Amino acid sequence: MKTADNIVLVCPLDWGIGHATRCVPVIKALQDQGFRVIVAADGRPYEFYRNEYPEVELIRFPGTPIRYSVFKKHDSSEELRMTNDELRIHLRRPFGEAEMSTIKINNIANNPDLQFTKHQSPITNHQSPTPNPQPLIPNPGLALTMLATLPRLFHGFRKEHKYLAKLVEETGASLVISDNRYGCWHPKVTSVFITHQLNIQVPGWMRWVRPILKKFIRKSVLRFSECWIPDLEDEGGLSGRLSHCSGLPPNCQFIGPLTRFTDLQAETPSLPCPAAEIFVMLSGPEPQRTILEELIIGQLRATTYGAIIAGGRTESQLAEVIDGRIHVFPHLPSVLMKHYIIQANYVICRSGYSTLMDLAALGKSAILIPTPGQTEQEYLANRLDKMNIHHAVAQKDFRLDEAIRNFRGCKAIMLQNDQVILKQRIKRLSAQELNLRERRKR
Repeated sequence: MKTADNIVLVCPLDWGIGHATRCVPVIKALQDQGFRVIVAADGRPYEFYRNEYPEVELIRFPGTPIRYSVFKKHDSSEELRMTNDELRIHLRRPFGEAEMSTIKINNIANNPDLQFTKHQSPITNHQSPTPNPQPLIPNPGLALTMLATLPRLFHGFRKEHKYLAKLVEETGASLVISDNRYGCWHPKVTSVFITHQLNIQVPGWMRWVRPILKKFIRKSVLRFSECWIPDLEDEGGLSGRLSHCSGLPPNCQFIGPLTRFTDLQAETPSLPCPAAEIFVMLSGPEPQRTILEELIIGQLRATTYGAIIAGGRTESQLAEVIDGRIHVFPHLPSVLMKHYIIQANYVICRSGYSTLMDLAALGKSAILIPTPGQTEQEYLANRLDKMNIHHAVAQKDFRLDEAIRNFRGCKAIMLQNDQVILKQRIKRLSAQELNLRERRKR
């Protein structure tokens, strides 16, 4: 196997775009050290880089998809056969509205004169919409369902490990950085694993699984040359016991929080629409991402609030405006996300760790709605709610007005990371590559 000088493969997990966004400062630091970066991704992470960082080299690297199922009280089969776009339309039918007006957008950041086609809903006087008589509810056995998918996940890890070997051979990469992709390590190439989940949370009735998971994680992490934990080492950091636990593998290193908002321009960007009182960030696997989007839109329409929704759908180019005050974007560039988050009075989002790092970098509190059944998000949301940093509410219990009342009084924290440790680790890797090249010359 031949390796080229200073070529690195960066492989983010494709469950949502959080793993892709937190790799942005890593990629920039690698480029500053003279590495040629190739991002190996798929799905929404691939589209995120293609749209926002077109200068970055991209190759397709299929992952193992995960889908959070839902069940309907009367019959789930129709829902589960639907595509995401069909599900969005289906969920809006109970409101009795006409078809939404949409516009196509090629590059939001470069379209400051973007005009939305206005659509007026038949819901008047901001009355609550007619409730859906057949509501969707999360599967109460979701944790068990997730457990049942483990064999498929393990098969996926083996499959991506073989595929990575092929990519290393084709690209000549001398370094691999994997963000939470357990199969992305190579026995003959320096391999780095990025994760904040070294102590996966499980429901109490599944505590018998904990030692099995702990053994699996330790064995997996030790296959890598290094493990980087994107958190502060002191006082439980932001991740709490997810990363701050006993028995960490010896190759682990805390490198500080990672956020896409590092080094973004300070000036106000060209805006496709004015800032709003409420800013909603959506992300994560389907269909729960779509279900939450429609839940929030339905409740927003029964109020007078102006809102901007960033849908986390990097593959789409269609935006819409609802009732003249709810702007729905499939995705927003980071510079606009940063601006709208700072300007909003209320931010609503999932409690994914990458999102929490973004909020901490901006010193912003939020209303957190963890993905149902995703124990990591539920743990983080509850922990930060008890610390009065954010307000957490279960998706099934979410009521917008009530959440806003309970949110008031939360006190944000600001975690600034100068990335000294990250840069030191990358500089060390660069020195190792230089030594290897010198040895080859001899």
